[in-house]
Formats: sequence, C-alpha cells, structure tokens
Amino acid sequence: MREILRWHERNGGRDHLRAIGQRLPPDLKARIDLDAEALGVLPSLWYPTRLSIEVLDGIFEGLGRDKRLAKMREASHAAIRATARGVYRLALAKLATPRVLASNIQRLWNMLYDDGERTLVLTSETSMTSTTRDWTGHGVVLCELMTENSAAVLETMGLTDVVVERMSCVGHGATECATRFRWK
Repeated sequence: MREILRWHERNGGRDHLRAIGQRLPPDLKARIDLDAEALGVLPSLWYPTRLSIEVLDGIFEGLGRDKRLAKMREASHAAIRATARGVYRLALAKLATPRVLASNIQRLWNMLYDDGERTLVLTSETSMTSTTRDWTGHGVVLCELMTENSAAVLETMGLTDVVVERMSCVGHGATECATRFRWK
C-alpha cells in the first residue's frame, strides 16, 4: 500500500493524497499522518483493509473504467519496482513463472490480507484463472487493483500483452471474484 501511495504522490500530488486523508473517518484518520510521505503508512505495520479501500477509492475516483485500470496497472508496476529492492526481493525472484506464482498465491495473499482464499489455475500455456473467495475486506476498487497487480506481476516475469478479463466480482453481486488472464 505504501508504494501505491508514493506513486500517487508523484503522479496525483501530495495535496490530493492529503485531501483524501482529511476525508477519512476519525478512526482511520488516527492511523495516518497527513504531513508524512505516503500518509505515514509503513510497510512493516498491519492496517485495516477499510483504510486501503477508503484511500484507493479516493485516488481512483472520477476516472473512467479504462483510465482507472490503466492507472492501476501503472501504479502496480511502480510498487513492484520499489518492493523488488526491499523486503520482497526474494519472494518476487521466486515468482519466475506463472506456474510458480499459481502455486504460491495463497502465501502471497496472506502477506497482504488476514482472510480470503485466492487461487490461480493455469488453463493453458498462455492463460490462467484467478478466484478469490471469502474475503471480508473486499472493496471493488481494491479488488480491481489486486487484479491489475497480478497482471503487472505477469508482465514483470516477461510475459507480454497481458489481458485481463473480469468474469465476476463480489462487489457486483457474485459469490466470488474471478478473473481470466491471457498473455503472449
């Protein structure tokens, strides 16, 4: 989350991020520092998912769907570049193929969230399906960002022309979130 906030500060401005922080409910506002870089969010602390949802909704509000998803992919690439230099270097280095990513996705998910079941299933040499269930902290924008983050990881592995097809989302009344990824 910190790296997404840092990306937004560079692209949307610190004033905009501060304004998003100002609008937070008091219990969430107490968890941030409006004057610090990335609202004072640290990678070593656990934050309520509601904080991520509220801040991400503010960052991406007002953008049309295509522009929002493109910005999310851009932000995800920036976050991957930043974390690859930090504590997640070893984890990212081990995700050299879609098969390895699929076999480790729940462990990676658990590094970010305290509930939910995430699976990735290879459906061919150039496609996979992602399913997320029982994620009580779900938010539509957060879900979209996590999907674009997965696409950015695939691109970081060297896959090209990664296409995301959202098949269902809890935020739109489905029982699970499902996405198909295709690449060259």
